[in-house]
Amino acid sequence: MIILGVDPGVYGAMAFVAQDPGETPIVYKMPMDGSGRHGYQLSVIMDYIFDNMPDIIVIENVTRPASLVRCQGLFEGIGAALEIDTYTVRPQVWKKHFGLSKNKQESIDLALELYPDLDSEITKIADDGIAEAVLIAQYGWITELQNRLENFFE
Repeated sequence: MIILGVDPGVYGAMAFVAQDPGETPIVYKMPMDGSGRHGYQLSVIMDYIFDNMPDIIVIENVTRPASLVRCQGLFEGIGAALEIDTYTVRPQVWKKHFGLSKNKQESIDLALELYPDLDSEITKIADDGIAEAVLIAQYGWITELQNRLENFFE
């Protein structure tokens, strides 16, 4: 099973996390066409999704600004069109689960602790979108496993 974590926005990212805990996530900065805050490269996003075919998409739930909401909507639409289970999670929820504050460096540190091989992808504070996409996907994994366990014992 592969879970796609999405940190929406111009400085966001996509992270494909596989079931094998030893496998390094496949990560991409959010593809932009350079036309501004709303210029997402949908064809590139779709290529990434088709190349990695996630079973679940978990998107950070945003309420503003419009560029973030638009990005969230793009991924919700892709999930619906491809019949991929798609969920949103508020940043306060997934960050609380990991004991993180709003400090982006904390997200970077945790992502690198979980996946040291990402050190070539996460090299500066501006790569926090990659770190957070990884953690959003990881949160999705934990939630999915909890749901499966609850269903197993019903």
